[in-house]
Amino acid sequence: MLSFLGGLLFLIPLLIIAAIAGVAYFFWIRYRYRTAKSNQALIITGPKLGDPEKETN
Repeated sequence: MLSFLGGLLFLIPLLIIAAIAGVAYFFWIRYRYRTAKSNQALIITGPKLGDPEKETN
């Protein structure tokens, strides 16, 4: 019983730290790799990206 409580007291802070790190990582990735909305991407690239007759890919 005592070893179970000791393990629990060891795991709880680790889980809290992991949760905080996970939330921070999520927001960092969200800030770092922002995606453009569809209308913004269309304005940047334009409606015509290339000539389909010349490009064979």
